Amino acid sequence: MQPNSKLLRAARWVFGFSIALGVGFLARSAPFTPLALLAHLVVACLLVPTSLAAACVVAISLFRLFKPGAKGPVVAAVLLCLPLPSLWIKSWRGEAGLAKWDQWFLLVYEVSPLLLDYHKQHPVKFKYVTDSGSEEVLVEGFVGYAKARIPTLPVKNISGVDRIVDSWGKPIRYVMSRGDDEMITVGDYSERITFGGGGDASIWENPHGLGIAQQEPQERIYAGEKRSTIVVRMSSRFSQRYQEDHPNERP
Repeated sequence: MQPNSKLLRAARWVFGFSIALGVGFLARSAPFTPLALLAHLVVACLLVPTSLAAACVVAISLFRLFKPGAKGPVVAAVLLCLPLPSLWIKSWRGEAGLAKWDQWFLLVYEVSPLLLDYHKQHPVKFKYVTDSGSEEVLVEGFVGYAKARIPTLPVKNISGVDRIVDSWGKPIRYVMSRGDDEMITVGDYSERITFGGGGDASIWENPHGLGIAQQEPQERIYAGEKRSTIVVRMSSRFSQRYQEDHPNERP
């Protein structure tokens, strides 16, 4: 068998594994299922070995391009390895995107308790943007208060005003429930309040339904999961249903 034939056969194997990896990347983006778990396993097992094999094929091909002989199989071997770099780019972008969502929820856990404490001290500084409908509030003086307690908070000066920004660099919005239902509305979009926590953690001890929202809240599906763009967490004992079931209790 000619050396170039061996090289081309190796390239075909790389191409075949690249196709399998591409299918794996698509499948693992689905909601968590046995198929998605299998896809993660396939990607974990094949990505690095296939990449090493592709690097070897490309290196040998480039070396042989400068030697006398037929160039067709060598060029074909290089072309068969080209899909793999796009998979690495897709993987990197996916991990970077997930990291931004992780940073968003970390910001929620940093800002929310401060927002609750600030409301206890200065309730009059929380004012609804509109008289009805949207539950967005303007909070006077909060950024300075929050930055003094967590100096690492991401703050950007926008049009002469300091604003806390999310992991995408956009200013966050503040929300406060009007108490008429268990949804939070900003503009035309609504998300349900998350109940739980038992009232033990500071982020759940939230009788006024305070929270934060992204600049443009909307339904977001990323990596097969719904991602919250308006986040309000309350202990279930503050919920409308709990209070209806326990009319004599006051949280």
